[in-house]
Amino acid sequence: MDVASEAQRWDNKDIERLISLWGQYGSVMLIAAIMGRSPASIQTQASRRQLPHRHIKSGPRRAWTNADDDYIASAVEVIVDGEKVDVLEAAKTLDRSLDAIIPRMATSAGMDLRDFLHYIAIPDPDAVAESGISGAPEVPAKPKPCPMCLRPFVSKNPKKWFVCDQCKASDSWRNPL
Repeated sequence: MDVASEAQRWDNKDIERLISLWGQYGSVMLIAAIMGRSPASIQTQASRRQLPHRHIKSGPRRAWTNADDDYIASAVEVIVDGEKVDVLEAAKTLDRSLDAIIPRMATSAGMDLRDFLHYIAIPDPDAVAESGISGAPEVPAKPKPCPMCLRPFVSKNPKKWFVCDQCKASDSWRNPL
């Protein structure tokens, strides 16, 4: 199913894959490209499944310079030749996160973000980790199924058994009798 078409339902296999990719890449944009889903959908499910926050550099954000925009414009020109855009190299060169680079590249290419995701060269997870720009958090190797809804989630305290936030918000959890 195309990313731009109707919403796709998330099954347990999709959620487990998201949890695995979250720990490998730490980039909403890359995970969206890999899974063929919108960045908003990835971020929403990450929040619902209680995935750990990504490690993002603190401090004030830098303004984009003309030199940055020129580099990005030259980097997206490869699309015309049928090649994929090397977003990891651009992020390293400009010392910016993948999630900052990708939307800027989509704008430079004159494309909708969801369409642009099809033109990204998906980097190897090890290369992303070695680059130091991913911000990927540590994720437990095996997510737990929620005892109420049976959907996988990452427990905030892996030594204790809890239910997912969605089930905690349900009436049956708050008023068991």
